[in-house]
Amino acid sequence: SPAGPFPPIPGFVLIFPPFFFDLSTTAVFTGSVEVCINYAGLSVNESFLRLIHFTNGGFEDATNSINTTTKIICGNVTSFSAFGLMEELDLTPPVITLLGPTTVALEVGSGVYSDQGAAANDDRDGNITENIVVDGLPINTNAVGTHLVTYNVSDAAGNAALQVTREVTIQDTTPPSITAPADVTAEATGQQTTVAIGTATATDNVAVTSITSDAPATFPVGSTTVTWSAIDDAGNRATATQTVTVSDARAPVITLNGGDATVEAGANYTDAGATATDSVDGVITNKIVVTGLPVDTNAVGIHIVSYNVSDAAGNAATPVMRTVTVTDNTPPGVTAPPNVTNGTTTPPTTSGDIGTATATDNSGVAPTIISDAPATFPVGTTTVTWTATDAAGNSATAKQTVTVSDTTAPVITAPVDASVEATGQQTTVAIGTATATDNSGVAPTIIS
Repeated sequence: SPAGPFPPIPGFVLIFPPFFFDLSTTAVFTGSVEVCINYAGLSVNESFLRLIHFTNGGFEDATNSINTTTKIICGNVTSFSAFGLMEELDLTPPVITLLGPTTVALEVGSGVYSDQGAAANDDRDGNITENIVVDGLPINTNAVGTHLVTYNVSDAAGNAALQVTREVTIQDTTPPSITAPADVTAEATGQQTTVAIGTATATDNVAVTSITSDAPATFPVGSTTVTWSAIDDAGNRATATQTVTVSDARAPVITLNGGDATVEAGANYTDAGATATDSVDGVITNKIVVTGLPVDTNAVGIHIVSYNVSDAAGNAATPVMRTVTVTDNTPPGVTAPPNVTNGTTTPPTTSGDIGTATATDNSGVAPTIISDAPATFPVGTTTVTWTATDAAGNSATAKQTVTVSDTTAPVITAPVDASVEATGQQTTVAIGTATATDNSGVAPTIIS
């Protein structure tokens, strides 16, 4: 019958077209009777075809066999009340099985992500993998973060499988690539020197967020290692180093206090000194090494005082020299012997002992002393000049008087006596001339 008394039965659906039987019989039996129905020509899913029997005020599945070849379904019934063919409802969803791991971690920028996919099976429809709907592909492997790939499928009955999800994490664990500036060498301008060191460069598979260094504002003399750091979006850090060398090749400078000096022999000489400065070490006057001091001011001539200094880096300054000229423009001091007065008893002269002058000089060297004293002295006062000459040719004189007095009378001899005849009351007589000598050597004056 195309229609029957069957209301809807939970869990079953009527086949199409409907197929019912309502039998009646006068036979009386106990136990069960096997009822078989030929369902050839019906559009059914044989796997879920059931023979339904109405008994005891309700419906039950009486199916005990299905022959898909002969298209006959049989069931045991305990009465001939209404029964018919129904198809069991498909209430079971398919199952999705993820192929591969549920979580995948990839390095950012690693290229195309190849998903391993999933498989789906249904208790009635069988393998329905090809019906899976995938969302979230393709994965942008340049986008750091968590990406979800979802898999969904429904069977022919509309039962939806439980969604399966694969978590694909794009991570950035690769530090940036950083290149430090070239090493730098600079000349020191002081104890601290400003140096242009350049800037590091960096690249990253995502993005570089900062490039920094630990470089000081100024650099001391010597080598300083500067560490450059690059940090990317993920906080990965890369470093590179640069060497900054500040060299001190500049020599210090010595400045002479005053200029060349001239000092008189024998005087005290006090050197004016010098100062020294260095571009790095600053004032290094206390490190000056002086040679040529003290100046021997007793040594007339040119004396050289030299000043030398080196800075902490060993750079030697150009030596500076001062010429100290010791001159002797001061004549020596000379003292003549005391004046001398001698009597004389023997003509014509006397040499008397007149003594010797004394002299001193600022050079400390005894001067040469001479005098213009004659070998012998005449009667009277003779001035003797004593001259002292030092090594520089400076001369000084002192005077001494030598007085020779004549207290001895001359010796006179009268002519011989004469006797002549008078020629008158007065007579001219040739009486001759007396002779006289004197110890002074000077002929005495003779009168009669």
